[in-house]
Amino acid sequence: MLSVSNVTMRYGAKILFEDVSVSFVPGRRYGLTGPNGSGKSTFMKILTGELESFLGEVEAALGRLDEGTFGICESCQQPISAERLEALPTARRCMACAASA
Repeated sequence: MLSVSNVTMRYGAKILFEDVSVSFVPGRRYGLTGPNGSGKSTFMKILTGELESFLGEVEAALGRLDEGTFGICESCQQPISAERLEALPTARRCMACAASA
């Protein structure tokens, strides 16, 4: 599971989003919608560790996602980096689990 707790992002005086808390469960599909400039891409970059949020944190089921962590393997539930993915952006398993399937 990937959990977002009280994440706030701002650029100067402009607040993109404030106190966002949500949990993402492996195997489920989620959508993110909003007008241009509302922070959708910024939120995704925070989830992947590409950007740091102003406040709040992102955690994997087994601990905080470190910089470079891309997501959670749907098979073993371990944090995986982009380097371990079998193909981007649709792969949802680490290379070890993909190889054993």
